[in-house]
Amino acid sequence: MKTIKIFLTKFSVKTGIILIIVSCVFYSLIFIVPFLGFTIKTKTIVTPIAFGLSSITWYGGLAIVGKDLWIKYKHYINPINWFK
Repeated sequence: MKTIKIFLTKFSVKTGIILIIVSCVFYSLIFIVPFLGFTIKTKTIVTPIAFGLSSITWYGGLAIVGKDLWIKYKHYINPINWFK
């Protein structure tokens, strides 16, 4: 039972990180679309869709990875521990 729990934890962290990376790809697409040879109508359709998909995948990844990363890195974020 413990091995299944460890596997699912690692799987969920990897899935969350992949979702955050995909979110960055969708977000960068927002800045690339204006320079592509699409019509104005296509650009106005693709940009909000890319923004929406970016937001959905970002918050989905944060929901999956958030608590695990916070527990792992909260020592590094605390300014009291920076110079120890």
